[in-house]
Amino acid sequence: MDIFDQIEAVGLHVISGHRRLQGALQAGHAAMAKTSDGTVYQISLQNGAVRVQKLSTTGEGVPEILVAPVVPGTLH
Repeated sequence: MDIFDQIEAVGLHVISGHRRLQGALQAGHAAMAKTSDGTVYQISLQNGAVRVQKLSTTGEGVPEILVAPVVPGTLH
């Protein structure tokens, strides 16, 4: 399962910043992502498995990766 499938499996869909996210994770770095309502997530890769951690609901600044909750029954 690729990283984007793993992220969707935990309930988020990457809207923009795909290459930036993939590059950061492949280099061993965590990436910050934000939803349109301001919820901030840290996304990391550990032993080939994606880890998504919710950090806050009022993140300052604008992370360069935008995500949205996955809506069941929709295609991405």
